[in-house]
Amino acid sequence: MSFKKTLLGAGLTLSALAPFAALSAPGDTFEIKGGFDYWSAEAKVNDIKAGERQSQYSYYVGFEHFVPLIPNAKIRSTNVKSDKFDMSYRQVDYIAYYRLIDTNMIGVDFGLNMQHFSGVKDNEWQPAAYGDVEFTIPATPVTLYSTVSAGRFDGTKTFDGEAGAKWTIEMGPLDLGLKAGYRVMDNEFKHKTTKETNIRMDGYFMGAELKF
Repeated sequence: MSFKKTLLGAGLTLSALAPFAALSAPGDTFEIKGGFDYWSAEAKVNDIKAGERQSQYSYYVGFEHFVPLIPNAKIRSTNVKSDKFDMSYRQVDYIAYYRLIDTNMIGVDFGLNMQHFSGVKDNEWQPAAYGDVEFTIPATPVTLYSTVSAGRFDGTKTFDGEAGAKWTIEMGPLDLGLKAGYRVMDNEFKHKTTKETNIRMDGYFMGAELKF
C-alpha cells in the first residue's frame, strides 16, 4: 500500500481523536524534552535466539503545549543490530498524541505513531496506535510508566513496548530524569519477494532525560 494512503489513514485517525482531546484538560505550559537510552538487548529472528546481548541505542525529542486540539509531538530513533544474524536496521517513530488525563499523580497519553523502518530489505512506513501511562508515587520523585506502540498494516505487524521507573531531579528551570526498565520490540515484516521475517529484541535499558 502506498505511503500516501498510509498518511491519509493517519490523518483520519488523528481527526477522530480530536474530540476526545477537546474534552481533556490541556497542560498549562510549553514543554520540550530530549533523552537518550542505552539498551542491552538479545535478538531473536524467526524463533532462533542470538544467545548474546548487544548494545543498542535510542534517542528522542518531544514537544508538549497547551493549545487545544493540536496534538503534541515526539520523534524517537532506535538503531537495532545483531552480529549473530548480520542484521542492522533503524526504526524512527513519528508520534502525534493527546494528553487525555493530566494530574499531579497520573498522566495518560494516546495517539498515532508513524513508524519508518530502514534497512529491513524494504524500507517501509507502518502506522501504529500509541499509548503512554505514568503514575507518580506521592511525596516522592519516582514515576512508574509504561509506553506501547502496536499496529498491523498491509501484512506487517509491529509492537514496541517498555515499562520502567524514572527518578526526577529538579535543577532550576530544568528537570533531569534518570530512568531504567525493560523494553520489548517484536516486529513481523512481510516483504514483497520473500516470506515473513519476525525480529524480536528484548532486554533491560537505562537512560536520561532533560525537560525544559
